Amino acid sequence: MNKAQKIILIVSITVIVLLILFFFYRQQQLKNEMPKHYTIADAQTGLAAVAAKYGTDMAATVEKMYRLETANFTSKQYVLTGTPGMEAGKWGMFRYGYLIGSYPTVPLNDNQVGDQRKFIVFPSVTDAMLFLSAYINFYNGNYARWNSLNPTAQAEYRNRVQGLTASIVQQQNNLA
Repeated sequence: MNKAQKIILIVSITVIVLLILFFFYRQQQLKNEMPKHYTIADAQTGLAAVAAKYGTDMAATVEKMYRLETANFTSKQYVLTGTPGMEAGKWGMFRYGYLIGSYPTVPLNDNQVGDQRKFIVFPSVTDAMLFLSAYINFYNGNYARWNSLNPTAQAEYRNRVQGLTASIVQQQNNLA
């Protein structure tokens, strides 16, 4: 191994160690920063941000999905994570511009499988809603993919979501 190769190896190892240290530092920092409980006020703020960035149609879709997935923003999963259900380990490190792998997790019972799983805790509901919007855009507006990859299950999910009212977005539109 020549001198240039040794330098490249040392720099590479240093960068990897620094990234690992940053990951653990950021995870601890987020745990210290995260609020104890998310509320409907957090959802209102998040939906306003989604409407500003992606439009009111996207905000309405996100609100309806959250209403369905979080029992109208009251589920333990929403209160503790700020998300519409994001199981850790299924998202990888980076997704849609977010460093998902650095977020803390919380153990909760998964209603779909009946056992306890770890769920990602976002730093804010706004970040989680913007992430969901980016996810929907990435899949060309197919928001039902959030629930399932099965086309039949997606159709059922779409019907359930479309049957809900986006009252927060409607109210925000009336105030604007």
